[in-house]
Amino acid sequence: VVIIISAKCWKFLCCLHFYLMGGAQSVEKPREFDMTKTSYYMVPESPWDHLEVSSEAPSFSPVRVSTDDLYSAVRDPIDSVSRKEVGKKLLKGIKDQQFVIVQLSEDEMQEESHYFDCIKEFLNRSKAEKAKYLAKPQELKSGYSEIVFDNRDNLRDPEIRDVFQIRMGEEGHIPWFSDEFKQRSYAHFERQWNISLSIIELVVGELGISFEEFKELITKETKYLSEEFLNSGEMKEFHGSPETNLSMFRYTDTQNYKQTQKCMVHRDNGFVTLLPKSTAPGIQVLQDNLWIPMEEHTQPGEMLAYLGIAAELFSGRNLPALRHRVVRQPGGIRFSLPFEMKPRRDAKIAADVTGDSLEKQAYWERIQSTVSRSDSAAMTGS
Repeated sequence: VVIIISAKCWKFLCCLHFYLMGGAQSVEKPREFDMTKTSYYMVPESPWDHLEVSSEAPSFSPVRVSTDDLYSAVRDPIDSVSRKEVGKKLLKGIKDQQFVIVQLSEDEMQEESHYFDCIKEFLNRSKAEKAKYLAKPQELKSGYSEIVFDNRDNLRDPEIRDVFQIRMGEEGHIPWFSDEFKQRSYAHFERQWNISLSIIELVVGELGISFEEFKELITKETKYLSEEFLNSGEMKEFHGSPETNLSMFRYTDTQNYKQTQKCMVHRDNGFVTLLPKSTAPGIQVLQDNLWIPMEEHTQPGEMLAYLGIAAELFSGRNLPALRHRVVRQPGGIRFSLPFEMKPRRDAKIAADVTGDSLEKQAYWERIQSTVSRSDSAAMTGS
């Protein structure tokens, strides 16, 4: 039996689904996007999709800071000159370019390289083998899964992305596939956690915002941890941050594309995202109406650090969130390792915004994106 649904009916069903899921708080009115298809049949998702991609090195010099400098600065007295210098440097990079570049030490670079090897070995396994470590049917869903996206060239053939997600806030339920992987994951997660906290502490200090008030928004929630782990005496601060996640992505070309594909232009929901240099260039950042492929201009051991919507709202819009996208090259495989520090769902980030309402707003925008693609397909007959 074939059921044909009109574009208007599809839009109604999507909106009804969103309403039944709980609606959204503080949701912006959806933008009016251009529905014209591009030369490679992608439906633009935003007013920024058509902007040119720079073929040259950035005209600006990104702010670079080493992990040693970060750790040293947060250990210094609050009113010390050295601490303030690092804080001002970070704040300038975030305000001017919406990101900074963090440089790892030699030892950290070695650890990260070994971790990438561990991840690649697992995600390159057969689907049957990876399926043994599927994310459990819990709210946080740590573990392996396949994320399905609408194929932007053909609505009937979805794209599939492999991912292993780690949310330390549900430890005791995470399906670790080896002791080595667990050990390396803990080391990497804790380092990214400490780097993120250091950046926030130094930046909010320059703005006169309470760092302890910030920490209240991301920690002290233990309801997803197993009882056995809760009683183990092994809890660390990040185990109380269930929404903070580390994701290991394997991007593959499942549709035999002929041209570069681009994900939706977006800003992350969380406070801080750390993106180590991936195995192939992907992320592009928006600067002065020009897309900059930043991974083509960073070195091994460097990672992008940028803020999300939660940080922008919490700071009274003094800390802008980075608008960016990820591109995929035809026929290639790309491994990526983003870490995102996020607020608890019940955390009050601004007067009328919670962590939960931010997630619902992102869900609404994905629905609008799907509706836009469906409307365009119906209008053009693709």
